[in-house]
Amino acid sequence: MNTIINLAKYLISKLNSIIDILPPYVITEGLLDAKEVTSDGNYYINVGSIKGKIDNYSYESLIIGENLRVRHTKKGKIINIDRIMPKKGPV
Repeated sequence: MNTIINLAKYLISKLNSIIDILPPYVITEGLLDAKEVTSDGNYYINVGSIKGKIDNYSYESLIIGENLRVRHTKKGKIINIDRIMPKKGPV
């Protein structure tokens, strides 16, 4: 009985992971407020009002204060990052 419950929990967690990566995605624009590395080695950025998980290469290339547009899943995993440049060029 306990094995069946554990299997059901495992399958539900995998199903939730699959549902999270399916479109539609959320788009957020704003300044890069903060960059964080957690004790377990995950990389996060704060853009606008969201905290999103990114890979280490993207983490290293971003600078706090940049104006960004990010596309992310409902649970905050960032899929795409665009730098937004002012129409008059950099200032």
